[in-house]
Parts: sequence; C-alpha cells; structure tokens
Amino acid sequence: LGLWLWAVVWPEQSGLLLYDELVLTDLRDAGAEVELVPCGALSPRLLKP
Repeated sequence: LGLWLWAVVWPEQSGLLLYDELVLTDLRDAGAEVELVPCGALSPRLLKP
C-alpha cells in the first residue's frame, strides 16, 4: 500500500502552486528543524460545513 497526501487549498487558483517541484520530508526524522516549520491554528474555512 502507499501513502496519500491531501492538500486543501483556497482560493482554488492556489492549487497551481502544487505543480511546482514539491519536496516532502518525513518530520519524524527531523530534529530541531521541526521548530522552523510554519504552522498555526486551523483556518475557519476548514471548520465551516
């Protein structure tokens, strides 16, 4: 079996960014670099039905 990556983008035009070269990293193998990953609260757009 494989692994799936889901990307939720808004607005829909921002999906074009996924056509660029995308490098994925397994953060389980990362050390202190994890603190450099930009993350925050969930977008309200994801929480609305």
